[in-house]
Amino acid sequence: EDTDGNLVDTVAVWFQQDDKGTKWLDDLTLWYSVSNSAEDTTMSGATRSPGSYDVIWDGTDLAGNAVAQGDYVVFVESAREHGPYSIVSGTLTLGDVGAVLELGSDTELVDAVATYLT
Repeated sequence: EDTDGNLVDTVAVWFQQDDKGTKWLDDLTLWYSVSNSAEDTTMSGATRSPGSYDVIWDGTDLAGNAVAQGDYVVFVESAREHGPYSIVSGTLTLGDVGAVLELGSDTELVDAVATYLT
């Protein structure tokens, strides 16, 4: 998001694709509310097992335009069927130098980090 709370881009949405379809996507309450649950190329199955994952954002907005330098709020959100809901977030500044943002931990999410490379 930008600092005004507007969705800039959805980098990835991982969910189990089966006969239940997108039934559980609304459990990702923040993303679901700001994205209008827009199904796009960022969505893929299946749900990931516990572990370490890298997700790369190309620095563009939903329309594919390069975003301006400045502050952006990064969110990592997790929901498990009949399990906990977790969200971590922080502000990352895109500028002339790289930056590392440690998002912290919340129940299911541990040691989430956003890295900006110039």
